Parts: sequence; structure tokens; C-alpha cells
Amino acid sequence: MKTVIDRKLYDTDTARLVKRADFTDADGRVCQQALYRRRDGAFFLLLSGSLSKGSAVIGMIEKPEPHIVPLTYDRAMIWMTYEATDAEFRAAFSESPDPSCGSMTVWLPAASAAKLRLTANRRKTTVQALIDEWIDSL
Repeated sequence: MKTVIDRKLYDTDTARLVKRADFTDADGRVCQQALYRRRDGAFFLLLSGSLSKGSAVIGMIEKPEPHIVPLTYDRAMIWMTYEATDAEFRAAFSESPDPSCGSMTVWLPAASAAKLRLTANRRKTTVQALIDEWIDSL
């Protein structure tokens, strides 16, 4: 499916399918939702059928015909929180929308993350700048 919304093209043929979620609501109506990510990193949902499940979370209204709804990065994360496994979630959001950037996910103990943020704040810089400084020192 292809549509233009706010002068931006959303095309399921050229975007990457991130996650599909099909289910039947309490009234027996089938709902099909598919989250896509465009090449520029923007997310959108392809929706068809009943939208009762999760629709309030992303601000949907029910429409009978299939349609595309652009999502912010945060709304896509919320949708994935409800529909994806932890591994699927990490895979969807671990890549940078900037193709020149590499990506790496680092899990720190809460105390270490807090210390990193506190140090960045004290030095009036960013956590990314501290990490870059550390990498440059290797």
C-alpha cells in the first residue's frame, strides 16, 4: 500500500516490515496491524479491521478500510512494547536512524548509568561526549 501524508510518501513495498500483529477482538473482529520503518528511519502502521486493541495507546480511530498511520519514534516504541518480544524490541530500536552511525547497545548497572549522567552534568557535556572521550583515550 502506498499513500502520501503531509507531503511524505509511505510505501509498504519500499519500507522494512518491523513487526506484524494480527488478532481477534472480543467481538470476533479481526485486526491486522503492521509496523514499518522507512529508509529515513520514520515509522508507520498499516492498519485494517477492528482497532480496539491498543488503539488508545497510539491515538487511533477505527476505519473500515486499510490505511496508513505515521508514528513518531516514541509511539512506535509504545506499540512495540505491547506487541513485540524483548528481542524484537531491541532489534527494532538498536539501529541509528543516521546511516553514517554504527550502533551498539550497552547495558549498565543503574548505579553506573547514574554516575555517567552525573559526571556528564558536572562537566556540562553529554553522555555521548564522555563515551567519545573514553574511546579516544584507548
